[in-house]
Amino acid sequence: MHGASLNVHLGMHTGVFTTYVDSTPEGHVANAALALSRYAEQNQILCTSDAQAILDPHTEFKAHDKLNLGLSIQTEPVFRMVGERLIEAFGFMRGTRNHHELIGREKELETVVSLLNKPNDVKKVVHIHGEAGIGKSRLLQEVRANAASYQHLVAQCLPEHQNNALYRY
Repeated sequence: MHGASLNVHLGMHTGVFTTYVDSTPEGHVANAALALSRYAEQNQILCTSDAQAILDPHTEFKAHDKLNLGLSIQTEPVFRMVGERLIEAFGFMRGTRNHHELIGREKELETVVSLLNKPNDVKKVVHIHGEAGIGKSRLLQEVRANAASYQHLVAQCLPEHQNNALYRY
């Protein structure tokens, strides 16, 4: 409408620093993040290896370059953030996250597992549906653990991706 455009250049570093009201952040942590934002191209996020290590389980990165950041005289490896890992979108279904007891869905679990374990040659399909937040994904995780001999094909619509800044279209 007014002919203005927005270009985002982001730099991410991790660490502790102190800042005060009405003052510019100082020190290596702040300077490294600011330097990365200056090196970043339009709509690009650059990260130090420290930030990359923290975000790596959830986010894809590509090696970018070695740059001199902040007050350091040594170059540091820099990574370009590509986007959210596809597997992370379904991370709640990974077995590594199954550390909690299933509560309140024992009847549903028993029903689904008994359907799958009925002795016949018919292909079996189970459709789990319901309102958001009632534990469908958690139930599915238990079904997969209790019926491991069956192939599981999972299809889900994840509405949170429509406003997720790290989601790739």
